[in-house]
Amino acid sequence: SGHADKMHPAMCSLFAAHFSHKELHFTFPSNEQLNETQLEEPCNILGDLPFQVAPTDMIAVVERTISRLCVLGQAQFARAMSADDVIPLLVDVVLRTDLPGLHEALFFMTSLSQEQFRSSSVFGWSLVAFQSAVEQIRHMPEE
Repeated sequence: SGHADKMHPAMCSLFAAHFSHKELHFTFPSNEQLNETQLEEPCNILGDLPFQVAPTDMIAVVERTISRLCVLGQAQFARAMSADDVIPLLVDVVLRTDLPGLHEALFFMTSLSQEQFRSSSVFGWSLVAFQSAVEQIRHMPEE
């Protein structure tokens, strides 16, 4: 598929490996974080989510956010980003963006037909990553 070739190959294979699990539990392997200035751009990208109408457009926003995090993370940590690296960063971005109707948006995105997922592996792993981030946030202890 043409889209997947433009993605980070390591990301695609890692998400493909995790894609079969219903519940995803990613560990936070290290304290590697991006600073507030670095996170500003991914937060702005994800901030467009509530303005999307179609599930495909919503997932495209998530995909752009993750792609940006991969580029920033790779530059910051001087290595390819794995799923375990990206999920904590995505959690951070989702928390900072404080999106209204987050769970409704996620439900709407997952309502896409299997056909649409098969046409793009990028959509699949972007959605799984976003689901994971939202799950992590849901299970965070109240402060």
